[in-house]
Amino acid sequence: MRFGSINHVVLFGGGTRLLQCLDLVVARGWRVTVFSAPRLLGARVDGGTATVAEAFRARGTSVIEIEDLRQCDFASHVTPNTIGISFGAPWIFRPEHIAAFGGRLCNAHGTCLPENRGAATFSWQILRGDRRGAFLLHQVDRGVDSGPIVYAEPYTFPESCRTPADYRTFHVSQEPAF
Repeated sequence: MRFGSINHVVLFGGGTRLLQCLDLVVARGWRVTVFSAPRLLGARVDGGTATVAEAFRARGTSVIEIEDLRQCDFASHVTPNTIGISFGAPWIFRPEHIAAFGGRLCNAHGTCLPENRGAATFSWQILRGDRRGAFLLHQVDRGVDSGPIVYAEPYTFPESCRTPADYRTFHVSQEPAF
């Protein structure tokens, strides 16, 4: 799947994975806009002492803090050269949000689709004895994690991963290469 020429990335959500993507976008010299929610900004980065908001400040990145996507006309931040990527965003993207991106709104999903749609996927995988993982990017549509897969790179969680935190730590440590 091709998105054409991209020079601006709108990031939605928070956490380590978004921060890693932010660093890559900035290194490319692209413009970046970040939308995040108060609860995500107050969370600790990987259980450390710094919050997500502090990590953004340390990078010199301003953030548009919103509780509800209806509070902001983010379509004004989108150009034909913009791609949107969600990393654990707490919002449901409405049809008008999806349409504003013209097919260039994606979600970074940490496991295989379609079998691991939704949240708490690592917990469900452990209960099922499923060690398959994937670095996966899919288009956002009206369903839950149901849009077409843009790119996926499968892998296997090592036997040392036993808890959801182990799965997450392994996934996050490997994801920047993806």
